[in-house]
Amino acid sequence: MGRVKGGVRDNIRRAARRLFYEQGYPRVGISELVEAAGTNKASFYYNYASKEELGREYLRDYSDFLLERVKRIAARSPDPADFFRRWARLMKRDMELSPGFNGCPVANFMGQTPRGDAYFGTELQALVQTWRESLIEYFTRCRDAGALSADKDPAALAELSLCAYQGGLWLWKALEKKRAFQRMEELFLALLK
Repeated sequence: MGRVKGGVRDNIRRAARRLFYEQGYPRVGISELVEAAGTNKASFYYNYASKEELGREYLRDYSDFLLERVKRIAARSPDPADFFRRWARLMKRDMELSPGFNGCPVANFMGQTPRGDAYFGTELQALVQTWRESLIEYFTRCRDAGALSADKDPAALAELSLCAYQGGLWLWKALEKKRAFQRMEELFLALLK
């Protein structure tokens, strides 16, 4: 087991981010996590009560990171069409720059978790609700500023946006074709008509 520089908890978090994202949460065991983190099981359990606790932290970390990126795009976008174009381009860029790109880590985790899961279900619902509320807030500001048609419902647009985002990423995962990101952008823009 090779030692990794940094605090044990940070090393475990970094290992989890990589392994859960690349292999999927259910496929990664604690032995593999501690090996990748350069530590041992005693240190793991000193820092985390369970793999599930680490999984929740993984979800919160990634959700916060991704939500912050979308908020930055929204802050720079004078209207929803610009926002959607930037969002789709960011996903395409992520795919091009990262050989290990595997789509949205939160959605991937959600896809690996049974609906209503006792441990992760509430956490996942809260994360998606936070995303939804952030998008509703942006679309409401755009509508109030006249940058979005007054007949558009910000809540419906937020939910449809999340569907387009996840659908585009799943299409890319299934076909591994860059055009999936173009389709994502087209669907985003179609929501504004």
